[in-house]
This record gives sequence, structure tokens and C-alpha cells, in this order.
Amino acid sequence: MSRKIFYPENEAALLRPLIKTETTDNGQAGGVSQVTTRMIPYSVTELSNIQEKYTRLAKVTETEYVWRVSLTGGDRILLSEDEAQGYWGPGVFLTTDDPREPWSLTQRVVYWAGGLDPMERGDPACIETPTINHLTESLQKTACLQLMHGRRLVSRQPSPMLLNANPDRMIPLIRGLPDSLKLCAIQLQNRLQDALAPRGGRQNQQGGAMTWVEVAQELIRYNRRMGLIGEMGKSKPTVRSVEQWEDRTLPRNLGAKRNLLWTEGVKEGIPQDVMDGLPAAALEKLFGAWKDQRKLSPRTD
Repeated sequence: MSRKIFYPENEAALLRPLIKTETTDNGQAGGVSQVTTRMIPYSVTELSNIQEKYTRLAKVTETEYVWRVSLTGGDRILLSEDEAQGYWGPGVFLTTDDPREPWSLTQRVVYWAGGLDPMERGDPACIETPTINHLTESLQKTACLQLMHGRRLVSRQPSPMLLNANPDRMIPLIRGLPDSLKLCAIQLQNRLQDALAPRGGRQNQQGGAMTWVEVAQELIRYNRRMGLIGEMGKSKPTVRSVEQWEDRTLPRNLGAKRNLLWTEGVKEGIPQDVMDGLPAAALEKLFGAWKDQRKLSPRTD
């Protein structure tokens, strides 16, 4: 007999199997195994602990509440309709009237918040990403916004990060990214929009699709490939002469070319922290890509 157990949370008080699947072999060669699945309900104490940790305070917006639940383990806590009957904060009841699945706590609060007007629930115009270490967190917030706007329950979906990214939900994310990552994010948004564009009367919804996890990986890879600073929020000098940026180890003619490219890049609006430390050849490629992207990409501010 084999048994598969799912643990909903890494805290000691919640370390218990929620759904248990048992497969029993009847002992006969070639016989059909019998699979039994049953839920093990939370105890009253466990539910009380969950409610205490995840209740919504009156001063917290609905969107902020969804983010907190998802970012602190709500993706792993599965609740049945009966278990979600309790009171979870000011005006919040988490029942969905859909008994088919023991939906995760994140799914439940997203479904509840999705029934409110986006302005009323506090949808942000900008999701701040001060450092590269906050990038995945910002992507998870964006994925939660997508779920709230769609207001649909996704069966067997442990995290919003595994959903296919909707390019229409990327605007607040792009606004909050450092300038050094905005160009890459806009290019990803365009790629996702192209994947959804009608082709021959049909939408190519699979080719080019990316999950939010994959979007985060693309941005992190771009950050490393371009040699950008690891702590994107670090303070940096913003006013420096062209001569100060010149690499003294380069031949004189290459140094002059790099200075010219730097000056033109500043005029075109390329962030200085993107160009910092790049040799002339890399600056030339970046300058060309930036100009092409400015022609194709819509404004995001």
C-alpha cells in the first residue's frame, strides 16, 4: 500500500496531512489497484490559528490582503467549503459555493476580492521593485492581480505564479521596475501580446505563452547578462561627466566612440545605470535595440 500526503504549511502547528491518497493492491497479479482519497479536516485549534494569522485588518486594502496571504503560505493551505465558513476579517467570508475542490486560501481570498470594484479593493497603479531580490515578490503580486481580475478558481493550481502571464496585467509591474529592467519587461510584454494576437482567424494562445515564473526568470537572466548591479535599489551617483565614464584601459579611438555612444544614449533616455560599465561594442548594440524598441513599444507611464 502506498500513500501520498500533501502538507499545507511549514509551520509546526499546521504540519499535518490535509488530503490523503491511498492505493491498495488486491494481491492478484495484474489486478486493478483501488485508490481511496479522503480529506482530513483541520481541527478547531488549527483553524483558529489560521484565522488569527490570516485575518484581514480594517486598515488593509483587499489587494494588500490578497498579497499577504499568497506571499506568506496561503498557496499551500487547502480549505474545504465547511472550513471556510468562518469569519476572516471585516466583511470577509471565504466560501465560494463551489464544493468540487478544497481550494487554497489564496484562491479563496482572490475569488472574494475579485468580486469588488478594482478601485474599491485598492488595485495599484505601480508595483514597486526596489531591488533584484524583490523581483519574484513583485511578479507574484502581479499574478495575484491577474487572478483577481479574472475571478476564476483554478483547480490543482498551487500558486498564481504558475499561471500563464497575461500581458495586460504587466503595466503596474513595468511602472515599478527599475529603469534598467523596463526595456526587457516591455519586450516580454510585446512577445506575450504577439502570442495572443489573431493569426488566420485564430489566436495562438500556446505558442510563446509564459508563466509568471518564466517571466521572472527572463528578467533575472537579462539582469545578469547585461552585468547590471545586483542590488537595483542601491544609491548611485546620477550626475557624472562623460570623461568620468570613459574606460581608460581602452584604446583612445574606442574610448572616444564609447563616449559618443554614451552621450547619444543619454539623449535617447537610456538609464545611466544600464550603460554603466558596458564596453563600446555592447553600448552600440544596446543603443540600436533601444531606438528600435522606442519605435515599437507603447508608453507605460
